[in-house]
Amino acid sequence: MSTLMGWLTIPRTLFLWLDTIVFALIDDVYDLFQIFAKNQIFSDDAVSALMNNIYVLVSLVAFFRLAMLLVNAIIDPEKLFAKKEGLGNIFGRTLIMLVLLVTSPIIFNALAEIQGKIVDNNVIPRVIIGSNGSNNIETKKNSNYFSNAGKTMQKIVITTLIKPEDEFFIDGEEGVTNYLNDKAIADDSKQGPKELVDQGYVDTSICKKTCQKAMAQYHQMISQTSKGGFKLRRLLGYIGGSAEVPQEGSNGDSEDLYYYEYYALITTITGGFLTYVMLSWSIDIAVRSVELAVLRLISPLFIATIVDPKSTASGGYFNNWLKRYGKTYADLFLKLAIISLAILMISLIQDADIWNTVTGG
Repeated sequence: MSTLMGWLTIPRTLFLWLDTIVFALIDDVYDLFQIFAKNQIFSDDAVSALMNNIYVLVSLVAFFRLAMLLVNAIIDPEKLFAKKEGLGNIFGRTLIMLVLLVTSPIIFNALAEIQGKIVDNNVIPRVIIGSNGSNNIETKKNSNYFSNAGKTMQKIVITTLIKPEDEFFIDGEEGVTNYLNDKAIADDSKQGPKELVDQGYVDTSICKKTCQKAMAQYHQMISQTSKGGFKLRRLLGYIGGSAEVPQEGSNGDSEDLYYYEYYALITTITGGFLTYVMLSWSIDIAVRSVELAVLRLISPLFIATIVDPKSTASGGYFNNWLKRYGKTYADLFLKLAIISLAILMISLIQDADIWNTVTGG
């Protein structure tokens, strides 16, 4: 068994080294996602300047269309009193068009401000995750939990697939959970492992000094207040460490166990997939910013078509533009909701310990 574990130590170390790169990218890519989400590619001043030039063309198009409708009504007087294309309806639509042309810059600015506040205050993660997420690692009352969904996703995934082996704890899995949640345990790196782990959680008869250092390092890594932050590479020195643990119900037999449960390759694939998804979504959000700017820029042209009753009907110009803008604007919030749901689901899996149940761990 010891020989086998000696051979396994090398690939475990290599895969954890890969994980340090992959999971570090999740945080950076999410930061990129937030930059595109918070900021517009084109400034409001640049878009407004272009829109002012378009207003001249829009006015000509709108009033030309209005003149044509009036000419047709004069040729066919019955159209003056038609329900949809009558004179009263046309003037009413003209008034709506003028109001929208004047107020549309205010509306667009308000929508941009609402978007910024939703992203800055992490409204969607707070609503979806709320108090339903995992309590094993972080306290939801602490606003830092929602400050960066990338870091939160890192922690939840890592602490689901890499965690201290519960055989080294007096109360087993419950002991691990209580140990990780114990905020009274100092996480200052200047403290020795004895002060960090010898609090009645770790079985010091089998978890000796190096093992205790490994447990202390893990606690420091996931600690909310750790100055070093979340750095997976801090586990590299202990990922290959192991100790003999007595087997329950045996006649004094023991088995070698690594300090940490670690599902190598699965962790790497998971981190790579999350990085890929976040990167592709960051690109989508950048494209969204450009699309919103273009839709806003050409909005006067579509607002001008309101004088034509067909424009606001299903399939009409203004109706299609409005649907397109609404779908593009909501795309960001949909992606934020999916990210939050993913964090919640991973968190629930961690709480239920489904992985260990499936694998028989």
